[in-house]
Amino acid sequence: TIFLLWFLGLDVELMKRIPLKIRPSNTLFLINTFLIYLGYCAIAILLDPGQSINVTGLAALPILYIFYAWFSIYDHLSKLLTYAEDETVVPLNKRVGDMILFFFYLIGVWWLQPRIKKVLDKPEIMKENYFSIKDTEALRKRQ
Repeated sequence: TIFLLWFLGLDVELMKRIPLKIRPSNTLFLINTFLIYLGYCAIAILLDPGQSINVTGLAALPILYIFYAWFSIYDHLSKLLTYAEDETVVPLNKRVGDMILFFFYLIGVWWLQPRIKKVLDKPEIMKENYFSIKDTEALRKRQ
């Protein structure tokens, strides 16, 4: 749970520092985070301590999706970090190392945290202000 909360906070803060033109969608990230949390809650409620699960066939699909969801979360976070650092689109082959660092978080945090702090020291990118036609005409008259 603490990992997921940290990942959510990191997502929110890094998204503020990525230019709007290259800002990726975080919908799949939020869905996967919610599903992982829901899955862990269901396992904690339904299983007794020391009990294990054996799944085969179609029952294994949710377990396989959980692996995909974790991979997707690490991919999204590495994408946000590299996009915020470089302010350009970075291909997957340049982000694989960051994904591995997020996967092995307890070791990877020593390399990730200084980079994250450096990005968070940058100012937030504000959304462009959109004016109505009346406001645009009023601004032109003032000039």
